[in-house]
Amino acid sequence: MHKESVLKKEIDLNNTNKYRLSIQLGLNGFSFSIKDRFGYHVLEYQQYEDIRANGIEKEFEQFIEKNEILKNEYQSVSIIIDSPKYTLVPRDKFEADSILESFNLLHDIKETECLNYINYLDVVVVYTCEKLLKRIISKYYPDAHIIPSLISILYYAEYTQEIEYQVLIHKTSETQVEILLHHNKELLLCNSYTCTSNTDIIYYTLNAIKSFGIEFDKCRLIYSGEFSELEVLKPLLDYLSSVQPIRIIQPIRNIDRETAQKHLVNLLNTDLCE
Repeated sequence: MHKESVLKKEIDLNNTNKYRLSIQLGLNGFSFSIKDRFGYHVLEYQQYEDIRANGIEKEFEQFIEKNEILKNEYQSVSIIIDSPKYTLVPRDKFEADSILESFNLLHDIKETECLNYINYLDVVVVYTCEKLLKRIISKYYPDAHIIPSLISILYYAEYTQEIEYQVLIHKTSETQVEILLHHNKELLLCNSYTCTSNTDIIYYTLNAIKSFGIEFDKCRLIYSGEFSELEVLKPLLDYLSSVQPIRIIQPIRNIDRETAQKHLVNLLNTDLCE
């Protein structure tokens, strides 16, 4: 298991309840960061790669057991997971009692998965989570907020848009790609596509832009995940104004505290299954 660690400030291990713990789980590994009580400054960051040998759930539990710092009590705990199965529902149209039936029309829910939803601005993001992973999280962090990575992508795309039109592609698995399209920070499209080839990625990206009548050369593309530079990124650059990777530069520092709390700190997670 490959590890990268950056220690920003000395942590008081006897008073971790004044810190915030954030854990990110992905296909290629996971990472965690410990922040101060306001979430503005990273005190410690560790990243681990190549954990898929025994399954992410088992590796995650073993990782917690081996790291005493993760067993401490924190002011809050957020767990960010990749979930290619999701849908967005306007908050004023959302009905929790019927969401399971509606979600089944879009995605097949496996017996090993459970359904969750989370509020973000004026929409509700409904997504799946592995039951085993959910049980492990509940075992160690019963009050944790489970957040789909889509929330981070939505937040990043909204607060880093530099030109009028922006399309973002995010790879969540070997065959699943999320495409988000913004116009002046207004979300026009957010969808997940099954892409079995690089040609599929190019087609769905350009088709998303074209379907809204947007001129290709007026749209910037940003991407997250591993995409072929030769077979995906360079062909897209022939059409679009620019192509660049996502660079996280702590955008939370560029907005006021009230806005930061509105969009990040007050995210509420509700589970629809035991």
